[in-house]
Amino acid sequence: MSAPQPVLLFAGQGSQYYNMGRALFDTNPTFRNTMLGLDEVAVRLTGLSVIEYLYDGNKRYPLDRLLYSHPAIFMVQYALARTVSELLPAAPAYVLGSSLGETVAAAVSGAIPAEDMLEIVIRQAALVERSCAEGGMITLLHDQTIFENEPALYMNAVIAAYNYDAHFTLSAAKTALSGISSFLHTREIMYSVLPVKYAFHSSEMEKIGALFLDGNRDKHFSLPVIPFYSSVYAREWYDISITYFWQVIRRRIRFKEAIESLEKSGPYYYIDCSPSGTLKNLTAKIAPASISGRLFDVLSPFGKDGEKLKTLQTAIHHISKQISLTLKT
Repeated sequence: MSAPQPVLLFAGQGSQYYNMGRALFDTNPTFRNTMLGLDEVAVRLTGLSVIEYLYDGNKRYPLDRLLYSHPAIFMVQYALARTVSELLPAAPAYVLGSSLGETVAAAVSGAIPAEDMLEIVIRQAALVERSCAEGGMITLLHDQTIFENEPALYMNAVIAAYNYDAHFTLSAAKTALSGISSFLHTREIMYSVLPVKYAFHSSEMEKIGALFLDGNRDKHFSLPVIPFYSSVYAREWYDISITYFWQVIRRRIRFKEAIESLEKSGPYYYIDCSPSGTLKNLTAKIAPASISGRLFDVLSPFGKDGEKLKTLQTAIHHISKQISLTLKT
């Protein structure tokens, strides 16, 4: 059996929190300089510093203002990918994002400069804030058939993603959220409300479709240098364009199917570049139990980011030695 190759994973809305990546921002030059460079783009476009907002004290309310959270999620993950890539002996085998994470994957793949992709992310956030009614997203820990059988759910929400068996995410309008939460509470169904103020992957996003496409026609994409795996089509994808990123906004997330497809062609080891280890946990549920030793993350709301980066560096060193031995034999 061949030695595993690295795949970088990137998450979307719901993974964010204040001070994410702060330890690396304070101690790692690559992470810090990447964040500072991207923040210049944010300031130029909006007059707002994402870094100042993200790292300014201990805010108690959710990080859900889209004009901050969208670029912050992009910036932190892109900076972490740059940091992690310095530890790898070669380029990743693939990059794979979920929802907004696909924008990070595209930039890391080389299909578009990070600064241009960040402009698209910020424009999207501004369009949604200006044009879409508020809503939200709820993750359920229950068999998916409940959605098909319960009018309280299928009449008021859409499925944004099947995360793994008996775990899925709904998008709904703000007016429907309290009724859905009450129904789930009454039925004693475990759920969590994501820190997201809009119903992504729902028909509400149609309001920005034409404006999003027309407003980003100036952005140019090329073939990815690092292979890009799509969570829209659950396979390797080459035709990266602004039309593709409209599909990312509008269509259901197929991260689960993408991981299942990747595992058929592996082996791979997965480095979760998300702020909270979200995709490491999802991938552990999606893939066979044997994957447990091939999953790594760095950032966490609970800290110890520097220690986890060192742990990842050690793991990469051992895997690289395994690859070297495999090549010799």
